[in-house]
Amino acid sequence: MARVALLIGTEHYGTTFSRLEATPRNVRALAEVLEHRNLGGFEVVTPLIDPDHSRMGTTIETWLSERDKDDFVLLYIAGHGVKDVKRKLYFAASKTVKNKQGELVTSTAVAARNVHDWLQGCKAKRQIVILDCCFSGAFGDLLAQDDGAVDVEGALGAEGRVVLTSSSSMQYSFQQREGALSVYTHHLIEGITSGAADEDDDGQISTDELHGYVKRKVQDESPGMTPQMIVTRDEGYRLRIASAILDDPKVQYRKEVERIVEEDEGEICIIFSRPFLEELQQKLGINLEVATEIENAVLEPILQYRAKLNRYQDVVKNAVLKGLLPFGDRESKRLSQLQRTLGISEEDATEILTKTTENIHVESEPIPAPNPVISPPTPEPQESKPPAPKPTPAQPTAQNPLDVIPLDSEKGVDYRKLRDLLKAGQWKEADQETLQVMLKAGNRVSDGYLDSASLKNFPCKDLKTIDQLWVTASKGHFGFSVQKKIWEDCGSPTGSSKNWDRFCVRVGWQNKQATAYVNYSDLSF
Repeated sequence: MARVALLIGTEHYGTTFSRLEATPRNVRALAEVLEHRNLGGFEVVTPLIDPDHSRMGTTIETWLSERDKDDFVLLYIAGHGVKDVKRKLYFAASKTVKNKQGELVTSTAVAARNVHDWLQGCKAKRQIVILDCCFSGAFGDLLAQDDGAVDVEGALGAEGRVVLTSSSSMQYSFQQREGALSVYTHHLIEGITSGAADEDDDGQISTDELHGYVKRKVQDESPGMTPQMIVTRDEGYRLRIASAILDDPKVQYRKEVERIVEEDEGEICIIFSRPFLEELQQKLGINLEVATEIENAVLEPILQYRAKLNRYQDVVKNAVLKGLLPFGDRESKRLSQLQRTLGISEEDATEILTKTTENIHVESEPIPAPNPVISPPTPEPQESKPPAPKPTPAQPTAQNPLDVIPLDSEKGVDYRKLRDLLKAGQWKEADQETLQVMLKAGNRVSDGYLDSASLKNFPCKDLKTIDQLWVTASKGHFGFSVQKKIWEDCGSPTGSSKNWDRFCVRVGWQNKQATAYVNYSDLSF
């Protein structure tokens, strides 16, 4: 009896399909987890990167035919899934092509039907198939050209086998996230390595537990994706795919954070949940740095999705401000492609479009001129004076992008003064006002400064509001998100004095030789 895995990832496809940079990293990361003695416990893991259709098919068929009855086999395929004209599923390989009509040349891909037959012929009774594929067979501009359904269950479902897929048969699923791995495989690996997928705390991670964890995390980050688990017999639900370390304090803390974030609807409540977590840290002997790292990992998919929503909202807002409503067929098509590429749900996309349109319409409404009942008295004649210069008429509110930014705050902070200072280009005053609103949002007004704890717990809505105001007013020159990019360009590891000095020079806080800090009064605003 042996636990064996075959992991296939295709990155390069020539010119017919878009490149998927995450796939080889997916394979390497998953292989490391499966080979880990205390996690996957697989004796043999075989990676296969960028095979052509012939090598992919031959490898899968040969590998499965060599398995014994008591073996536990896992087949993983990451890359483009594509359909032929009859809506049958194929796995694209490095030399897979389409003809001039945009139809799949089936002889250059591996048919899912063949994979099914090879699995059926395999003697191993315990089989897991994991597909991290985009079943539309395209990414980006090709997404809208192929929107039919694929019957994955009909193609790969079989008795005694469980199939995990990154989305349903009708969705565009291969999402390359900000990071090394794809969205689905990232959370697949995270569920095992963190132990968070062991829902019943029995030290074993079964396929149904892993699927439940991954589905929840994927939909936090990309609600447009719906991971599926396909089984035809109850035994498939409980196949053990990995182990979890029960007595690891980090695993225990991670599970509590997962539970709290779900109950607090994507946040960690500062009033009630934060004190509990601080006490739990002491009880488990976890320091603040480790605890913060765990919390950030749990919150990351939610923040990733919020960033996608902001990106989508910016595009919609820009289009509305430029008077492109109502959208034509081309604009609607491109917007729909962007929505699917980002993995944004239909509900959120519709809400963004509706709210953005309404906000700009309300801000654009003219204010009625006053119409007093009693006329003002006629002024007495005065000495002749040159006419005062006519004031420059104010631009309509809708023409200033700052007016359409929601001034959201979790702490009831009023950001109108900051917005008005930025609109007026009063950068120094706006900088000082930023300190005041941050002290209010961080509950540190009496202290006059933000300490490490208040920064780590700073409310996300307020951080987003302040950042959007600064980035928009400065046309991308100032803002926390801008500084973050500069920090990353400078190397960014915490505690590196050279990288810190490099950053300070870039943003003007130190002189060019990085030998002295610039006084606040000497900063150029």
